[in-house]
Amino acid sequence: MSVEVVHRLGVLVCGVLLVGTPARWLGTVRRARRVRGRLAALLLPEPRPSPQRHQVRDYGRRWLPLVGIGCAGWVLIGGVVGVLVGPAAGFGVRWWLRRRNPAPAEEYDVASAARQLPLAADLVGACIAAGASPVAAAHAVGVALGGPVGERLAQGAAEVRLGGEPVHAWRRLET
Repeated sequence: MSVEVVHRLGVLVCGVLLVGTPARWLGTVRRARRVRGRLAALLLPEPRPSPQRHQVRDYGRRWLPLVGIGCAGWVLIGGVVGVLVGPAAGFGVRWWLRRRNPAPAEEYDVASAARQLPLAADLVGACIAAGASPVAAAHAVGVALGGPVGERLAQGAAEVRLGGEPVHAWRRLET
């Protein structure tokens, strides 16, 4: 082996170490943060989100695509016509999307539903083990539990009792 080959191998090993060590350290830090976050979520009460933060997020979600479409129209068409056509196209797309996907009538707290889900599953399992049919168990637990999970369980059970397809009735639990 020549000195040049040894030098190149040394530079390669040092380069891999220089890139790999921070990447590995970053992965360790991310895992530790994730574990701390999970422990905090289990042990500490959930903090109330500030309404101002949600307003900023909703404002960005509502208007950022419109601004992007307006800029795209300005870049693609150019000039004064592009400045006028871009926002018009953005408003048109926004109007079309709102007509196509109307806002849901009722929003529910995802964290609340996630906390209720294990309890609901245990209660439905206990009812079935006691001899109730799955539909009767879901109805009883839904009425007793309330909240987003309970409402959906009771609604699914009611649909199945009225003759609806079980696949379609229980599909609402996943949304």
